[in-house]
Amino acid sequence: VFTMKEQFEGLITQSEKALEDVDVDSLRRIKVALRKFDSHFPLEEKISKVLSLPSSRLGQLQLQAAITRNDENAVLNLTMKAKDTFFQSEAVCNDFLLENFQSLKPPETASGYISRKDSELSYTDAGMQTSLTFLQSDRDIPLALSLFNSLFIFMENSSRADAASLVEDLLQVGILRPEFRDEMFVQVIKQLNNNPRRNSERRGWFMLKQYLLHFPPSQELENYLELWIRRKSIELRDSKYPHECLLELHRIVFNGVASRIKKIVIPGPLCE
Repeated sequence: VFTMKEQFEGLITQSEKALEDVDVDSLRRIKVALRKFDSHFPLEEKISKVLSLPSSRLGQLQLQAAITRNDENAVLNLTMKAKDTFFQSEAVCNDFLLENFQSLKPPETASGYISRKDSELSYTDAGMQTSLTFLQSDRDIPLALSLFNSLFIFMENSSRADAASLVEDLLQVGILRPEFRDEMFVQVIKQLNNNPRRNSERRGWFMLKQYLLHFPPSQELENYLELWIRRKSIELRDSKYPHECLLELHRIVFNGVASRIKKIVIPGPLCE
């Protein structure tokens, strides 16, 4: 049995840790436990100050603390919660509709013509004439078209023996060539929108998850991509893929680009 002095000293230690982590539940519990002590508690004022902060400020402090201690799970939970609130605004959602993404090419551009169907970011079973986004140089367009071709082959014919190799080749470009990442994300979004083939759609979600396991979108694309995934999670309520991709988006934004390609295992159902 702990003496009153030992309990009091224990609360001081717990308070220091809870204040460092901005652990609101522990701070509330500690404040209740203090009621049985007559002695002055040195951290009580700090505890009260933290507990009186608005939820938005508490969230900021909790996120800073989680990042400082490199607590990935806490960071993911806090950023997901913050984005839940952020995307509740209709005005914010309108701002981050993918068609408003500034790097997205309009139907007609100085670098060539992009078909109306391409500009609508809807599934196509034909090749593209140019990239979907503005790249650093027109000289990069052939590689962008090659990336789309590899994505198309994987989504439509993943029973091929070289399916894993196709995925690895795409990931290699995404890891080593950051200037192509947004183009790659927009390409897979295009092929997932209004995709008439169930197996092709599943392979597209697999590819999007692989991208997010290996490299992040640019800061400019991040919110557009997240809103698109969130809306898909509502549209596809019975599918696990949007939720998994949303989680991996937050994880890769926190951790940064992967140093190497992880082992690619293509699930059996995707090879049917």
